[in-house]
Amino acid sequence: MISEGVLKDPAVDVMCGLHVEEVLDAGMIMVKRGTVNAASNPFTITIKGSGGHGAYPDTAVDPIVIASHVVTSLQSIVSREIKPVNPAVVTIGSIHGGTAQNIIPSEVKLGGIIRTMTKEDRAFAIERLKEIVNGVAGMSRAKAEITIEESYPCLYNDDENVDIIRESAAEIIGNENVVEQKFPKMGVESFAYFAMERPAAFYFLGTGNKAKDKR
Repeated sequence: MISEGVLKDPAVDVMCGLHVEEVLDAGMIMVKRGTVNAASNPFTITIKGSGGHGAYPDTAVDPIVIASHVVTSLQSIVSREIKPVNPAVVTIGSIHGGTAQNIIPSEVKLGGIIRTMTKEDRAFAIERLKEIVNGVAGMSRAKAEITIEESYPCLYNDDENVDIIRESAAEIIGNENVVEQKFPKMGVESFAYFAMERPAAFYFLGTGNKAKDKR
C-alpha cells in the first residue's frame, strides 16, 4: 500500500489507528506513548552434519545434538546480552530431523522468531544469532545455513498525537475510561509500517463484556 502511494494521494500528514482489545471492557480505550508493539524477525536454521547408525555415533556428526546446543545457547542472547529492562524474545518454535530411533540424520531444521523493542536490540540479536549458530556448528564439525526474514518493524507512537487522542477521549467517554498501556506488547502490528512513514498514534478499543461472558 505504501509503495503504491497510499500516503501520497491524498497527502497524509498524520495517521491514527486502532485495534480491538477483548480484555478491556467495552466503552474504554487504552493508549500508550512510545513503543507499542515489537519488531519481528522469523528465522530458519539448518544444521548439516553427517548421518550414521545410532549404535556408532563416532562415525557421524550428529545434527540433533548440535541443534540441542544451538537451542540452549541462543537463550543467552536475551538472558545475558540484552539489557534486562529491554523486552526481547528468541523463541524456537519448531525442530524437524530424523526418521528412525536408531538412525542419526544428516540434517536438522529449526524454526523460530526474534522479537525486540528497539532498532539497536533488533540488529544486535540478529547478528548474535548468526554468530552463536555458526560458532556452535563450527566447533562440532557441522555447518549451518541461516535465513532471517526482515519482517514487521516496531510500532512507535508519536507522543504528541497520543496526547491528543487521550485528551479527546477523556472529554467524550470520561477520563476514567481512558487507561494507560503499561508495557509494550510482544506481538506485532502491521500499522507499524505506516508509523515508520508518518507521525502516528495507535490505540486499543475495548470490546469485553463480563455480563455476557464475552472476552
